[in-house]
Amino acid sequence: MQVLQYVDINMKELISDLQTLIRQPSVSAKNEGLEECARLVGKI
Repeated sequence: MQVLQYVDINMKELISDLQTLIRQPSVSAKNEGLEECARLVGKI
């Protein structure tokens, strides 16, 4: 399967995953939420 075809087929799920990541609070400069964000990325 080509990359663009994969993206077309899975667009809704990919957008949902991105929205979930964007909602996850994390501030690396303050060391806040990094572990939670890392776990979330691992699930995706």
